[in-house]
Amino acid sequence: MATDSPLDGTGGDHKNESGAGRVPAESNGARRRIRDLRHEVVSYPDAPDRCTIFPPDATGVARMSTWLTADHDAFVDLATVR
Repeated sequence: MATDSPLDGTGGDHKNESGAGRVPAESNGARRRIRDLRHEVVSYPDAPDRCTIFPPDATGVARMSTWLTADHDAFVDLATVR
């Protein structure tokens, strides 16, 4: 079974490419905010559920290169870990 949902968030800060500290998303060229992402959870009978995060407006090659998938339990609720 798959579920597709928006991810809500405030955008926050992102690591810069050098990894030296944190910079606001706007200053490192990131145009997409966290709430602009969606996620889909796929359940498997004999394997861990998998969650994929992706931009909803991307299509074709852009969508294939802008997603992240991991076991569902690898993701945590943002409010819980703050």
